[in-house]
Amino acid sequence: MDKPGTLHRPQRRVLILGYSGMVGSALLEQCIRSDQVYEILCLGRKEPDFTHFKMRWIPSGLQQPGDDAPHYVAIDRVFCALGTTLRQAGSVEAFRQVDYHMVVNAAALASQCYVPYFGVVSSAGANAMSMLPYARIKGETEEALRRMNFHRLSIFRPGLLLGQRIASRPTETLARLTYPLWDWALPRSVASVKAQTVACAMVLDSLKEDQGEDLFDSQQIKLLAKLLPR
Repeated sequence: MDKPGTLHRPQRRVLILGYSGMVGSALLEQCIRSDQVYEILCLGRKEPDFTHFKMRWIPSGLQQPGDDAPHYVAIDRVFCALGTTLRQAGSVEAFRQVDYHMVVNAAALASQCYVPYFGVVSSAGANAMSMLPYARIKGETEEALRRMNFHRLSIFRPGLLLGQRIASRPTETLARLTYPLWDWALPRSVASVKAQTVACAMVLDSLKEDQGEDLFDSQQIKLLAKLLPR
């Protein structure tokens, strides 16, 4: 029983997509630590490397939205950290399959099941009119999400993500090694940011109950993350 005067904070059931990636694994860690999350569904191909009483893994290739639909029922928050690179995907269409179709399909299921909150990791420079395939597809994904009926949609646009990836991305590895040489010259809105910082910002943002859409760049992500109690 709560003590008199204690503020009641609702506990939430969340679903994480991309939980094995750099931001996704940090999100999983933050949700486990949060006293406002009572159950975490990890939907994807790879079984997590550890178990926890809050966490449940649901195997899915994320290719058949109809099969995944039941898992979105009675979910309070969806965190989407799905993403690959053009190099890893091997082609623009293969990249689009992950960064557009998988994300948009997941969002559509969440919307249809009346999930009130959808938080997604996009990228600095996302722009549906860009000539660059990566930025264009990220921008098209954002536009598709905005057309859906979420009580709250939050889009996070970090710059270069800092942290340890399980899968090697040579270009990103080189960028992370050299970023101190050039990061200082970038606008704060597109500067590098730690994956853990993005996760902290997403979890804190998801605790809000207000309605609408929010867009967070690197600087805003850093400022928001600082507000999360440690």
